[in-house]
Amino acid sequence: MSLLLAVGVVLGPVLLLAAEWIAGRYRWLSDALAWVAAVVFGIIAAQAVYEIRRDGTVFMTNVHKVFENELFLLAGAYLGLYGIARILHGLLLRLREE
Repeated sequence: MSLLLAVGVVLGPVLLLAAEWIAGRYRWLSDALAWVAAVVFGIIAAQAVYEIRRDGTVFMTNVHKVFENELFLLAGAYLGLYGIARILHGLLLRLREE
């Protein structure tokens, strides 16, 4: 499973950049998805922090309950791949300039 995750972290951003390059007029879509993912991720995280602080369960296992939320995990995964893709995009632009 660790190998599959590592391969996904490497190939996911490459595939995202390739899709943006192939379908150039739809590049805005990956940015829009990242914005939606960031909003969803932020709302879920804020709600979890609020509930933990309200209930006083900071030092309990309730802190990890947020990781059971599949939407939170999906949004975080997309943001991670999107962020790595942006870094790779910047790197490729700089290498092209040299």
